[in-house]
Amino acid sequence: MMALLDEKLFRSAVLESAVPVMVVFTTRWSGAFHIVRPMLESTALEYQGVLKSYLVDVENARKLAEEFAVSQTPTTILFSHGQVVEHIVGPVPAGVLKKKIDEVVQQKE
Repeated sequence: MMALLDEKLFRSAVLESAVPVMVVFTTRWSGAFHIVRPMLESTALEYQGVLKSYLVDVENARKLAEEFAVSQTPTTILFSHGQVVEHIVGPVPAGVLKKKIDEVVQQKE
């Protein structure tokens, strides 16, 4: 299960992480998120150890949503060395997401 991250822990968990991070910005009521959640959870498990994965509820983290230009949920952002390297708006197929994660993880190596 992907951990829920709040604004207080975002900097240390994401921006200061030594490994790449996937953050899914969503809301509890987002139908699109609930459709792709099983895929996101399995992807997070598959990349465990080389990628950290978190959820951010934009209703409780409005400043983060503004800072990272989240206008639709789900929005998946991949970070490396504290920088945004991929910004994916809306649900995407598992293969597309994994390809983008692979690119980020390979850059880290």
